[in-house]
Amino acid sequence: MSTALTTITSGQMKDLSAALVQAIPTDLPSDVAQNWIGRKTELGDKIRIILYECLPDINWLLTYQKLGMEAEFVGVTKKLVIPTNPGLWICPMIPGVTPNKVVAGYRGQKVKVWTYHDDLDAHVTKNDRDPNRDGAYVIGFRRTIEADEENKGKSANVLAQVNHKGIVLCEHLLLGFGYYVTTYQHLDVKTRTLCAGSRFSGGCVPSVAWFSDYREVFVGWCNLGDSDGHLRSRSAVSASEIALAR
Repeated sequence: MSTALTTITSGQMKDLSAALVQAIPTDLPSDVAQNWIGRKTELGDKIRIILYECLPDINWLLTYQKLGMEAEFVGVTKKLVIPTNPGLWICPMIPGVTPNKVVAGYRGQKVKVWTYHDDLDAHVTKNDRDPNRDGAYVIGFRRTIEADEENKGKSANVLAQVNHKGIVLCEHLLLGFGYYVTTYQHLDVKTRTLCAGSRFSGGCVPSVAWFSDYREVFVGWCNLGDSDGHLRSRSAVSASEIALAR
């Protein structure tokens, strides 16, 4: 199956924008309108849920089967509460899954992966969350191909100053792998995800993207102060916050 992903055209953007404007009721009370104007981020989140509802749930059983961890997944998820939210992908992280394990899974599916270090497990020494250290957990991320728009242009240093809870490298690799085995498509086809919750041993920050020209998943790095419009973190939503993120 093709891994090419066709994104919205300028004409479609114009038509969709007009449709959204037309959907605003002409009899909307002024105070209600002003309330939403003051809650633009929440309004945007709700619109994204509607626009991205065609993106499928990730088949996590299949994902862990492809990693050779079906028994572990079934055993853990009998006890692990996995909440649902239509605007989020809920990622179950279980002991045994590591960056190296997911890279091997990709390669087992004949997907090329380039990594800054051959042994990511050894060289990514700091992670805000780690199932092999902390035990099994679930974490949510917006159901979007590209990382969160509001985080573009924000370096790891800037995100740290506002106590941003960002995706860690293992979570992102598993999320991307799960999306691939479910759809034969890739995440991060136009931008790079900054894995703001992880650090290499030298202090730099991992980043992940799909490089269509080379047809490979690219695991690179950024300096703590690096920022541009194509580099952005995915905000992590904890299990306790998932229901509130509707």
